[in-house]
Amino acid sequence: MAQLDSTIFTMEQQRMMLEQANVQVDTVDAMKMGQKAMKVAQAAINVDQVQDVMDDIQEQVPSPLRALPRQSRARWRSSFG
Repeated sequence: MAQLDSTIFTMEQQRMMLEQANVQVDTVDAMKMGQKAMKVAQAAINVDQVQDVMDDIQEQVPSPLRALPRQSRARWRSSFG
């Protein structure tokens, strides 16, 4: 009976190790797919495009100083630069 228990225990350990190996393979495969997707995404965007978008957004965002009355702007500039 002890021999049978030992064999069952060994087989269960091997099954768990195989399951873990399969999980690791799946994880690496998912990472490879993610890497490929990132390459495609990065190839579709270049630095100049990003800078153009950032510039456009900056132009659309109002300056906090423009919203202040003239006297407050002068005080703010004298205090902070």
